[in-house]
Amino acid sequence: MEIRRKRKLDARCTIPNDIIFDVLLKLPVKSLLRFKSVCRRWFNEISSPYFANSHLNQGRRSRQLLVIPISERSPSAQTISFYRYSEAENVATLMLEKELPGDEIVHLLVTYCDGLVLTFSRTNIFLCNPSTGELLTLPKGNPSKPLCEWSSDLVGFGLDPSTKRYKVVRMFYRWFDFKTRDYSIGCEVFEVGSQSWRSTEDPPFPVNEQYPVVLNNVLHWISEMDLCSEQAILTFHLHGEKFGVIRPPPVNFGSISVMYLMTDGHKLFFVEGNWKLNLTCIWMLKDEASHTWVRMYSFRKEDSKPYIPLEIHGGEIFLSTTKRLDCYDTRTDKTRTLLAIPKEVDNGSPSSKAYMGLLNGASSFRFTLYAESLVPLKDI
Repeated sequence: MEIRRKRKLDARCTIPNDIIFDVLLKLPVKSLLRFKSVCRRWFNEISSPYFANSHLNQGRRSRQLLVIPISERSPSAQTISFYRYSEAENVATLMLEKELPGDEIVHLLVTYCDGLVLTFSRTNIFLCNPSTGELLTLPKGNPSKPLCEWSSDLVGFGLDPSTKRYKVVRMFYRWFDFKTRDYSIGCEVFEVGSQSWRSTEDPPFPVNEQYPVVLNNVLHWISEMDLCSEQAILTFHLHGEKFGVIRPPPVNFGSISVMYLMTDGHKLFFVEGNWKLNLTCIWMLKDEASHTWVRMYSFRKEDSKPYIPLEIHGGEIFLSTTKRLDCYDTRTDKTRTLLAIPKEVDNGSPSSKAYMGLLNGASSFRFTLYAESLVPLKDI
C-alpha cells in the first residue's frame, strides 16, 4: 500500500516536457552543458538541434556584446580572450581564454554567425564557439598574395539554409598590379565538417579587406578601389555559391574617407563617411532588383576622431574607433560611450566603471553583437 502511494506521488510530481523546455531555454550555455548529466531526458533535450536553435533565438532578444581585447604589452601573444558584456547588467564576464596554435594573432577581422566566431592569425583561420569553448583550426587554403603588410584573408562566413551547414568563403589573389590594375583572384569554400577547401567560380572583381555583411544567407562585399575602375557591391549566395552584383548608392566616391556595409538583420545599409567634414551618411537598399537606395541617416559626432559604423540594432548605430565603442541613437540624435579603453575616457564618465577592467592594458579591442550558442563544432 505504501509503495503504491509513493508511485502515485512520483507520477504527480513529473514535470511536463514543455515546462522543462521553457525553463532550460532561459539558462546560459555554461549551465546547460552541466545539466546534460542530470538525466538522459535532459541530455537528449539539450543536445537536440531544435533546442539549440530555439535557445539561440531566445538569446538574440537580449543585446549582448562579445568583446576581444588586444594587448599592447604583447601584440604577438598567441592567447585570445572572449568577454561577454551585458549593458543592462553593466557586467563583463570572461567566457573563454584560448591558446591558439601557429604564429601571432592578427585581430584585424572578427566574423560572427549564430554564436560562432571566425578569427585569424598570420597563417591560420580559426572557428570558435566561445560559449562551449570549442575551437577548430581550418585547413590551409590556396596561397594568397597580400595587398599590404597587414593584410588578412578575405573571408566571409554564414549558414547555407538548404543544407543547414556553415560555410567559410575565402578569396585569394594569385597576382595583382596596382599600376595597371591587372589582377587574378580566386575563391574557395570550406564547408564546416569537411576536410578541405573546394574551388568555386572566380569573383568578377576584387573586394576590399573589410569583413562582409551577411544578410538572408548572402555575403556582401565592397569592391577594392585601388584595383577596380568602378565601385560595386559583390554578393555571394551561400546556397548556390554564385556571385552577383549590386550597384552602390549615388555618392561621390572621390570625397569618401571610408565606406562600409552593415545590416539591421532585415535591410542592407551603405555607410559613407567623410572624416574631414566629420559627416556620416547612411543609405538603405530599398529594392535590390532595381538597385534603389534611400538615404536614411546623416549625422556628425561630437568629436572628430575617425570612426567606423559597424552595426545597427534597435535604432542605435554602433561606432568603433578600435579604442572606443559609441552608440548613436537615430531617434534622439545623441551619442553615448558604451565601452572604451580607460585612457580614452575621463574618470568621471560612465565608461570608467568597474567593467572597464577587462580593457586595462589593451591597445584596442574588437566586438560584435552576440548571442550564446549551443552549436557544436564537432557535429557540423
